[in-house]
Amino acid sequence: MTVTARQMRTIALTLGLTMGSAPVLAADPLGLYVGASVGHAQVRNDLDFSNFGVPGFSGPYSVDGSDTGWKLVAGIRPLSVLGAEVAYIDFGSANGTAGLLTNPDAPSLSVTTTSHPKAGVLFAVGYLPIPLPYLDVFAKGGVSELRRNIRGTGQVTCGFILPPCTPLFVPPYSASGTSTHPAYGAGAQLKFTNLAVRIEYERISAGSGDVDLLSLGVTFGF
Repeated sequence: MTVTARQMRTIALTLGLTMGSAPVLAADPLGLYVGASVGHAQVRNDLDFSNFGVPGFSGPYSVDGSDTGWKLVAGIRPLSVLGAEVAYIDFGSANGTAGLLTNPDAPSLSVTTTSHPKAGVLFAVGYLPIPLPYLDVFAKGGVSELRRNIRGTGQVTCGFILPPCTPLFVPPYSASGTSTHPAYGAGAQLKFTNLAVRIEYERISAGSGDVDLLSLGVTFGF
């Protein structure tokens, strides 16, 4: 899923303004807040057919899937244009299928992969200096610790071979691990005294497949 900067700037949630942000910043010069969000997660897994240990089947394949994801966040905003966030993101459990056919008359290998990535992320957040105290438009960039739990099952089916081939047993595949990757995102929020409603897009770029979350959430400032 790709969300352009123009689309993110045009998304607005209208709930009405009860108070500007200036009193909040005066009461809390550090701009501390916590929040939670839920939304649509997209999970990509870039693997290799050789993981299934079937002779003659190797090479890259990609499996995409989607699920409901969620996140918890805590942040600080000591300056009007600059802040920082730490987040825990659960991208949900996504399923996908892929297949490898060497030629029409040969056996083929089809696989189903399930992945449940989670991440801890540290963001630096930059806010546009727009003259609307109740609206923020922001971009973020940082680093993540992404943990993947991947499970796969495979099945070899026969082609149009004469005589018929013998289907092979394909052992299940599983792997897990944690790795560090860059993360980035953008969003907008409306502020109501201590409460803010935000919509944002976040993505983690990983060599084993990118993951992203488009979410709607709330934050509460102290």
